[in-house]
Amino acid sequence: TPDNVAQATRVSGAPLVDVSSGVESAPGVKDPALITAFLDTVRAA
Repeated sequence: TPDNVAQATRVSGAPLVDVSSGVESAPGVKDPALITAFLDTVRAA
């Protein structure tokens, strides 16, 4: 999720993450605002 991606990658050292349900507003429904927040967080990390 946008809330934990920076810490998760920092702690695990993972070069890639699976964000699938972490940016959904409901099951199967991607939320553009959550996707933007996620990408902004990843870019800033």
